[in-house]
Amino acid sequence: MPDGLVVMVPGVLPGEKVAVKLIQKKRGYANAELVEVLEASPSRIEPPCPYYDQCGGCDLQHISYPGQLQIKQEIINEQLNRNLPGENSWQQTLVEIEAAKEPFAYRQRLRLQVDGRGRLGFYRLRSQEIVPISACLLAAPMLQKVFAQLLESKAAGQILKNSAAVELMHDQQEDKVIAVFHFSRKPRSMDSKHAKDCLAEIAGLKSLFMKTKTWGDFGPFLPDESNGIEQDQAGLLHFPLHLRDGKTANMLFEAGGFCQVNAKQNEILLQTMLDWASISSETTILDLYCGLGNFSIPAAFYGKKVIGMDLQRSAIRSAGKNAENNALENCFFAQKSAFDAAENFADSGASFDLVILDPPRQGCKEIIPFIKKIASSQVIYISCDPATLARDLALLQDSGFKIEKIQGVDMFPQTHHIETIVQLKRCKRSMTTPLHVIDPRDIQGV
Repeated sequence: MPDGLVVMVPGVLPGEKVAVKLIQKKRGYANAELVEVLEASPSRIEPPCPYYDQCGGCDLQHISYPGQLQIKQEIINEQLNRNLPGENSWQQTLVEIEAAKEPFAYRQRLRLQVDGRGRLGFYRLRSQEIVPISACLLAAPMLQKVFAQLLESKAAGQILKNSAAVELMHDQQEDKVIAVFHFSRKPRSMDSKHAKDCLAEIAGLKSLFMKTKTWGDFGPFLPDESNGIEQDQAGLLHFPLHLRDGKTANMLFEAGGFCQVNAKQNEILLQTMLDWASISSETTILDLYCGLGNFSIPAAFYGKKVIGMDLQRSAIRSAGKNAENNALENCFFAQKSAFDAAENFADSGASFDLVILDPPRQGCKEIIPFIKKIASSQVIYISCDPATLARDLALLQDSGFKIEKIQGVDMFPQTHHIETIVQLKRCKRSMTTPLHVIDPRDIQGV
């Protein structure tokens, strides 16, 4: 604006000339909505999704894919410039963002909301209003097939009338889908009948669950032709992780648990971690946000000892099963928060050659004071938020770590979300006690 006020306008690309409508003026900036594009960017395209102007799921479909990558690279640069002090030596460490080979049809998990009429969809941007949809271009092919049948199934329609949301998760090993309906009341006997009918009507369903906040989980419900599948296997989803030297980690997680939504980009992220970390048979590793072992299990194929911590019980169960299924005896997993685990290790004088950090969106600034005590050589930081990443990298630099490499990995094409991996190495030691690794079971409370 003429007075220098910054105006935030969704859907506008750098360099465009646009007409906007002022919506809200705040201290230091204003919000506006796009009225008309007067001079378009060369990167502007027609969004392929018919729900794009209503749905809040994607926000970059109006940009060509090369344009999306450029914008994401610039976001990483901007956040690092804003937060990292000094001569910005990190700029020489920044690697070009890793593009996705498949910018659509990549999601292995899909969570759909259910409106008051039993229709499936996503929330409108910045709203609790649900936009009904009949297809999602980001869903993996098998998810899309099951979703289309779900919309036509009479039995599924009956279940959806009592659901607030439904999750569809792809089992890559069996190429089938597990459906989890989030019920708004306690399921009844008729709901069980609808579940069995739903499994009969929809090809490709491995199992079906009904989850409630108050009464627990109901299921699994299985197809009649389930070939004697065991109950404890009906809620497990399997996927391979292809490692170096032709090795493959056979991974699983429980339905409703967390896994990366983009399987192919996840493998690229994993390969990058293994290449940068140079893990050897003498390397000791601590993964403070281990989840199902997405990084811990592959690292254990090459390292001496791996310890993984996570607060989610089901994730730790999955990590333990993954270690067992891959015949790895050098792993130890425990249910504990990253903060408590890092504090305990620091207080006990434990140290590790490699510390892996893959925190949630809010980052991990609260544990960085412990990292300088327990990371004797290097840190690999995987982030899904460039702003909190840049903040934490500044804190790690102050703690005696130097940034070696930074790379964005486009895990979420068509959206503004960015995954970034960073390698840091220790440039000085501020410890007064010798570095050593101890058995985590010897630490009180772990």
